[in-house]
Amino acid sequence: MLWSRQQWAFTVEAYFSNDRSVVAVQRAFRRHFDIPPRGHVPDRKCDLMEDDAFRAMGMSLKQGKDL
Repeated sequence: MLWSRQQWAFTVEAYFSNDRSVVAVQRAFRRHFDIPPRGHVPDRKCDLMEDDAFRAMGMSLKQGKDL
């Protein structure tokens, strides 16, 4: 499933504010977007891939400033 930018941003922010706990992110995502208990939320792999992408973007932006 494709996630909106708002959902992606919420997931990344929740991941860092919840001490990188995937379960806490999933619970917060359900509460924030009013998703039922059996509803579809980002899985562990998706959360970790978003974290990697976020870090890669941050690192590339930092490298660009140094040049």
